[in-house]
Amino acid sequence: MTFSLDQTHRFGPAITVGSYEFAPLTRLIELKSKWLPFRLRWATPTAVRVSHPDGSIENLEISDPTRRVQIGLLLGAFVSGLLLVVTRLNRRKRN
Repeated sequence: MTFSLDQTHRFGPAITVGSYEFAPLTRLIELKSKWLPFRLRWATPTAVRVSHPDGSIENLEISDPTRRVQIGLLLGAFVSGLLLVVTRLNRRKRN
């Protein structure tokens, strides 16, 4: 079974507030396979493009603390599983 992983960046619809214009930028990660009837999509915000009245454009990056928490939980689960396996192997060697 083959999977393809696509990553794209997309600007969302711009919102005008006063004389400023804000447009969100998201990263879309899509996992798909021709053999499965579904696709897994994960969109995360990455930045906001701000257009100033004088014509200058500024990109404000967005940090995503959720991703850090998810990676921490995944690493914690991996280390816990590894410790469990090592503990069980030590018990078997003693007996």
